[in-house]
Amino acid sequence: VLLFLWSITAVNGLRPTPRCFSRAPSNEIICRRNAVLRGFALAFLIPADEALAKKAPPEAFRFMADYDDQMHPLCKRHIEVREILSSDPKSNKANTNKRYVATLSGTDVGPVGIGQRVKIACDDVSIEKYSLRSWNIEGAISSDGQRIDAGDGIHEGTFNSVAQGATFDGIRWKDGNRWIINNTAKTPHGAD
Repeated sequence: VLLFLWSITAVNGLRPTPRCFSRAPSNEIICRRNAVLRGFALAFLIPADEALAKKAPPEAFRFMADYDDQMHPLCKRHIEVREILSSDPKSNKANTNKRYVATLSGTDVGPVGIGQRVKIACDDVSIEKYSLRSWNIEGAISSDGQRIDAGDGIHEGTFNSVAQGATFDGIRWKDGNRWIINNTAKTPHGAD
């Protein structure tokens, strides 16, 4: 497209010429047209490179958020996502394989191993009775950005999106629990 527009300006004599600097009304119209066509040509050149540089992030990054855990109210829940590049041993190309690793972190009350089915909030009463503890685990996100799995048999779920017909934005876990994306500025107990 750029070459086409530039060739039109060259063939039709629409490139800047000394007559563009004269004050004659007919020259002013031609010069404005030339400027518009050159602007079009440049507009197609610059955004093409910017569009490649600003490519939309992979679906896996939609997991990166703070969440409200429906089974553990007021407990901190956060997921960080990072892209891991690796080389394909069957190819001479470096960084050809992409995978997405998630770090799930949060706070809970009660002893370690109390179980995920127990519904205990991170409220002041529970913190005083059981004490607050922090945790984090690593997980993998599927290549289509739809599923997350920490490999512990508990934190295995799918991403839900209101835009795709779900009733909430967040994660539906295998055990039925929901982590709903927290879009508010409130700070749960144990937040940094």
